[in-house]
Amino acid sequence: MLLTGQPINMYDADKLTVPSLEVRDDYFGEFVAMNALSYALKEGDLVVSSAGKPMCLAGIMTSEAAEVTPKTKNVIIEAASFAGASIRRTSNRLGLASESSSRFVKGLNNEQTERVLRICSYLLKELAEAKEILSIPTYDHLTHDPKKIETSLGYINARLGTSFDLETVISILRRDHMGIERKEGDNFLLTVPFYRIDMSGEADVSEEVIRLLGYENIVSKLPNVSTNHGGYSQKQANKNAIRRFLRNNGLSECITYSLVSKKNKDSFELLLSGENYKLLNPLTEDRMYLRKNVLPSLLEAASYNFAHQEKNIALFEISDVDTPQRKGKHLAIVLSGEEALQGFLIRRPYDFYSVKGLFEGIISLLGINENRFKLQAYKDAKEELHPGRSAEILLGKEKVAVFGELHPNALKQLGFGKNPVAVLEMDLEALLALKTSAEKASIPPKFPSISRDLAFVLKNDVPYSDVKREISRLDKIIKKVDVFDVYEGDHIEKGKKSMAISITFLDENKTLKDEEVNLIMKKITDMLLMRFNAEVRA
Repeated sequence: MLLTGQPINMYDADKLTVPSLEVRDDYFGEFVAMNALSYALKEGDLVVSSAGKPMCLAGIMTSEAAEVTPKTKNVIIEAASFAGASIRRTSNRLGLASESSSRFVKGLNNEQTERVLRICSYLLKELAEAKEILSIPTYDHLTHDPKKIETSLGYINARLGTSFDLETVISILRRDHMGIERKEGDNFLLTVPFYRIDMSGEADVSEEVIRLLGYENIVSKLPNVSTNHGGYSQKQANKNAIRRFLRNNGLSECITYSLVSKKNKDSFELLLSGENYKLLNPLTEDRMYLRKNVLPSLLEAASYNFAHQEKNIALFEISDVDTPQRKGKHLAIVLSGEEALQGFLIRRPYDFYSVKGLFEGIISLLGINENRFKLQAYKDAKEELHPGRSAEILLGKEKVAVFGELHPNALKQLGFGKNPVAVLEMDLEALLALKTSAEKASIPPKFPSISRDLAFVLKNDVPYSDVKREISRLDKIIKKVDVFDVYEGDHIEKGKKSMAISITFLDENKTLKDEEVNLIMKKITDMLLMRFNAEVRA
């Protein structure tokens, strides 16, 4: 083996059941190696057997039963070419390695087995006074076509950074015992000797060329490295801005597990629903499914903190979510307890309007006009969100956010008791994908604005956002619409409500006259009557 690099194996022929050897991969049972240790073999492990009994763990170690000893008189010599992957797999599984196995794993010349056996026979005669060499039977099902590599002078010079000519390259390769079968232009087909198992592709040919011709032929030159101004992408910058905004408003960022239990995988399906990805080999049952919404994990963290005497909780998390139907990035917020406005001097309980304000702040931060989305009551609250204190945000027909206070049953189940908890889940990926125009500086108006108040009665299921949107569309000098009163009760018909709004008018090019404002107010009252069947109050 040391002379040729080819592992060989010797068996005491008198210890074999029959004077023949067979390679098998279906043996299942115990194997006692020549190191006197026992190994459990299974199907797939290669063994060299005699009459069904394993005599050698192929490519690794001979058995104790067939080991050659000082008393051995007759030997059988075996030289083989086993697949390195099979030898490595068995060697690693059993924790049994040898010089032989390491050579098979690295790769061998498949064309030298007979030559190696002849060398062994010669050495046995010369050194061990062997009297008779019977035969060299061969079993072979490998193809023995020479290895061929096609390359070109252009590739070699481009990879090495050299300027060799074709004749120089071909001449040095021939001197290295490689054959040139075909030459067309600067392309040529190379035949590699069998013993060069280290050469398998064009890159190996180029390395062989420079090794033989000398590394001094490579010109030392600094690479031309162009420097670019680094920075965050717009999406990354916006995500960082949202993180800073929430931290500046007193929230702490959390990082929770992306894996959830079977119990929590379908809870709070506010944005994404359907099937979850399931781990094939989960570490625990509590971490078996990949979550499709972030809020359940954040509520679990908030509940844990609440149970450990942390009563004022303000947490947020930005995380990727992934389902077989869709993937994206979500933002979740959980608020419980009181918000510190001036330390312990002024405190305000967290509620529905706390998360609504944070949502509006994020929308403003991203430069998204409020007219692009619609806010309406959340109708699928189940027993997770409070039916009268929850809302959803629609971007066209797509739901991009849900926020509100937890249902009393959910509060009890999560361990918050009667303490209100406000939550939000937002499809951050959808909002970050919206195209927004850059902020523009505007000159303060030179002319005064005019404000008018308007009160009217309409159905109580009509949201203020719809009223505001329709009024804002009527004329470009309507700059602002604010609601300052909503009333239901005495003197108002059942099923209806009274809404009072303030409308601000401004023309940037002139001072408005009352006649112009009165004309637009008439358009507003007519629109309210036609669109919402609203009755203007005197």
